[in-house]
Amino acid sequence: PTAKQEQLIAIPDAVFEVLYGGAAYGGKSFILTLLPLIRGWYKYRGFKGSIFRRTFPDLERENIRLSKEYYPKTGGVYNEQKHFWHWPAYGSYVDFNHIQHSSDVKDYDSYQSNYAFFDELTHFDEASYLYFVGSRVRPGTSFNLAVARSGSNPGGIGQTFVYNRFVRPDEEGGKLIYDTKTGLYRMFIK
Repeated sequence: PTAKQEQLIAIPDAVFEVLYGGAAYGGKSFILTLLPLIRGWYKYRGFKGSIFRRTFPDLERENIRLSKEYYPKTGGVYNEQKHFWHWPAYGSYVDFNHIQHSSDVKDYDSYQSNYAFFDELTHFDEASYLYFVGSRVRPGTSFNLAVARSGSNPGGIGQTFVYNRFVRPDEEGGKLIYDTKTGLYRMFIK
């Protein structure tokens, strides 16, 4: 991994939200798609991860292709019809999801995820992101992890909310940002 990717990998699970931001070709999608493997989360019974893009074709072009190269090496089995990885030895999952329209976030009302990765976060609107991260990302009964990690380039419909939430409080990146409303921490990696 690059120095910035190593910085992301090393962030403790106690930091609820992290934005890995910057220009194209920084390895954001790569490292965040592989994070459940690198951190070994998939080995915990009951782990459930979610990888989001705005549209399903975006997932197919990047994250699914990438996962097919690496996930099988850890015992993962891909379900082509339902678009998820399952590790039978551990009973864990990583799902590929999308929120193309704001109302689509309600499709996940009964969903629970330990790890949510929003690829190209600025492509999502604030309400969808906050709803999913605020209500669907939570610890499971058998795996006490709840983290949201995102990657993004500048631009898109969510640029203002992403800037205000992650960048404005720490433009240089790397410092913990305490959210007084939730009592949780977040961080920006520039």
